[in-house]
Amino acid sequence: AIFQNFIASDGFLDSYLKIKNIIVLNKMAQEEALASNHFLNLEKKLNIRLLYNPINMEGKIVDTEKVKNLKSRYGDYVIMVARFSYPHKDQYTVVDAMKVLKEKYGLLKNVVFLGDGPERKKVEQYAREVDMYKQCFFVGSHDDVQNYYAAAKMLVHSSIAFEGFPLILVEAMYYDIPVVSTDTIVGPREVLGSGKYGLLCNIKDPYMMADNIYKLYSDDDAYAHYVSMGKQRREDFTYDKIGAQLSQIIKELL
Repeated sequence: AIFQNFIASDGFLDSYLKIKNIIVLNKMAQEEALASNHFLNLEKKLNIRLLYNPINMEGKIVDTEKVKNLKSRYGDYVIMVARFSYPHKDQYTVVDAMKVLKEKYGLLKNVVFLGDGPERKKVEQYAREVDMYKQCFFVGSHDDVQNYYAAAKMLVHSSIAFEGFPLILVEAMYYDIPVVSTDTIVGPREVLGSGKYGLLCNIKDPYMMADNIYKLYSDDDAYAHYVSMGKQRREDFTYDKIGAQLSQIIKELL
């Protein structure tokens, strides 16, 4: 946090004033930096530019046979791709949401958790305790994440803590699956355009998450709409587009 750094140490401010140019990865960071300019009444204003991280999945070849096998094994499943590190990533709420989906709507679907981390064993135990272990598949980390995206029905992203810029959401869009995400302070809201490009739900709210998941399973028009909007949004994160923006920034500096 730039403003916090300014307050914590004069050294940070001196460094920034020497550099003068800062690139941030999300709008909130940009607004914070601009506010710092104003609040500190700097004589030499910092140049604050927003530049998203690009995504390139073109080199990841989809194995159609593996996609077929994944669909056969897990059905039209929900996928969450994240490290098990609560509260930064909140797999517990996803487990609860799938339980609500079953009990409220009578819809029995599987969720595949792709990733590993220190919290994995605890989440597995929790799934057992709430009688959802048979619908929760903990497959660990895989290099061929593209196959799991391609086989999935939708992506669910759940976290509680601050997100920088979760490119996982854009990766899902690349493989034409819609996104349901918690509305974390920074990140998902910006990627999903406050709900324009995907469905947002409150943090630690399995009922709202389950409602959004059910909507995508039960409403073909809504599903197709968010797939289409995801295709539109992912174009904002291509290497060509971000590269052109970076080249323009470099030209202005020179």
